[in-house]
Amino acid sequence: EYGAAAPEGRGLAEFYMFNRVGDRVISYYSIVPGLINLPTHYAARLIGVDNFAEYQLLGRITATLCTAGSVFFMAWILLGLCRQTSTAIIFTLVYAFATSAWSVAATALWQHGPSLLFLCAAFAGLCSRHRLGALFAGLMLGMAVWNRLPNGGYALMTGLYLALYRPKDLLVFLAG
Repeated sequence: EYGAAAPEGRGLAEFYMFNRVGDRVISYYSIVPGLINLPTHYAARLIGVDNFAEYQLLGRITATLCTAGSVFFMAWILLGLCRQTSTAIIFTLVYAFATSAWSVAATALWQHGPSLLFLCAAFAGLCSRHRLGALFAGLMLGMAVWNRLPNGGYALMTGLYLALYRPKDLLVFLAG
């Protein structure tokens, strides 16, 4: 089925992002970016866009929305941490435009944009110091790990921090 759509007549399993295991082809990458892309494709379908023809544009729109969401959560974090609003705005702009957030994560739907969104949202939840914030942080870090396994390091360190400094929030965090 996939061999006909692959360039130069190659089968799907011949691309670096796939691996053949027995008679199955398995992707090395998570399905999370694709799942996050579903609402964009659904909205495009509702207004009559040919999803197959415009899949790159739709992926870029989703990546941009993920990156914009991460900038929103970074601003939320910084507004709570900085004494002056102007300082928070400056650092938010530095995050948005002086890192690879817009230059990489917003250009295509890779694991970068969703990771930024989930990590920033998790730390915004932790900065709220509310029990539901810990639940939200656990959920977001769980999504971050599902999206990209190396994000597990952040989740592990966050759990360690909560165990040491906020033990009452640890079980709520783990539930998330």
